[in-house]
Amino acid sequence: MKTNAALAAFGAATIWLVASFPGSAQTPPAPTTPPVAVPAVVVAAPAPADPRTLFSGTYRPEPGPGNHNAIEAGIDHAVSGLFFLVRGIAHGRIAEGNPIFPFIRFAFPPGTIEMYAGNYVVRSPDNGGESTVHGLDNHTNRVTQRFNGLDRLMQVTWNNDGRRQSEYVLSADGHTLLVNILITSDRLPLPVRYTMRYRR
Repeated sequence: MKTNAALAAFGAATIWLVASFPGSAQTPPAPTTPPVAVPAVVVAAPAPADPRTLFSGTYRPEPGPGNHNAIEAGIDHAVSGLFFLVRGIAHGRIAEGNPIFPFIRFAFPPGTIEMYAGNYVVRSPDNGGESTVHGLDNHTNRVTQRFNGLDRLMQVTWNNDGRRQSEYVLSADGHTLLVNILITSDRLPLPVRYTMRYRR
């Protein structure tokens, strides 16, 4: 009788241990949570910079004698090899065609590059196509204008007497405009070369 009772107690204890042990067969599986779909975030690429937007606006000469001195030095160097009796005349004529502009302004109507420098206006196709302009030398000149990267605008005017290259270079902050001038002619032993500084 005692043996039966002991066996019964042992059996009950065994059932209790098996049923309560974590990982036993009687433990129901933990519910699984389906994965939540996270929508992909699409980041639009920034629009490419447009040199027309960067250059648009009006620039005025940097104060001080820097621009005047640069022009004078460039002309003096170009005429230094001329006979002294014609050197002064040549200097004066070149200086007339190389003023410090009261302002430089760029505008970009569709398909066109426009540059205003005081009363001097240059207008040509923005694809580098050729146009004509009444030049600083009071002659009708041929002209082309084109961007050379985001920060450079190249303008070239020429006629039978020579060629003028004006390179407009915009600083990284967009406030300073460098105007690099190069003038070549068969009548000059050396080119005229100088740089002016303008600020927006």
